[in-house]
Amino acid sequence: MRAHYVAALAYSLTLAAATAAQGAPAWSEGTHYFLVEPARPTSVPPGKVEVTEAFSCGCPACNGFLPVMRKLSQSLPPNAVVDYLPVSFNAGEDWPMFGAVWKTGELSIDPAAHDDLVLAYHVDGTPTIIVNGKYRLHAESAGGTDQLIELVNWLVAMESGKERQRGKASSRVAARAVTFND
Repeated sequence: MRAHYVAALAYSLTLAAATAAQGAPAWSEGTHYFLVEPARPTSVPPGKVEVTEAFSCGCPACNGFLPVMRKLSQSLPPNAVVDYLPVSFNAGEDWPMFGAVWKTGELSIDPAAHDDLVLAYHVDGTPTIIVNGKYRLHAESAGGTDQLIELVNWLVAMESGKERQRGKASSRVAARAVTFND
């Protein structure tokens, strides 16, 4: 009789562990995404999460990535802000022509800070996605384009939770300050 209880308990624990594993994120830092160290400040207001695509106008892979980027942009929550960081690894690319894009206002980066960001983000190929100045990934590291979209949304949700926690902490500090000043 005791053996039946032990077997049932073992089965229940195995089933519970398998169920928990299914609910846990499948993403691993250093495999699917990489930390940007030190994290870079973003250009978005508090409560927003920045999603940056590092791309090259002369990159066939970036051109092929356009539908993925559209799908990613449409899948993001309202607090996510998408922007773009042009990158060139090819000395033959016509940067004066691409420079005209800077003047359109479509790119939210100061040209003077451009090279610093590319180096800080450790962009070694395009297209590359940077989430909130902290995480770098690409389709290959994520396991494919569908996984990239899922992973970026997961990182945005994680960063959004951190923002909410910071906001709550700031509210509590402000409330305490009012209480102490009364």
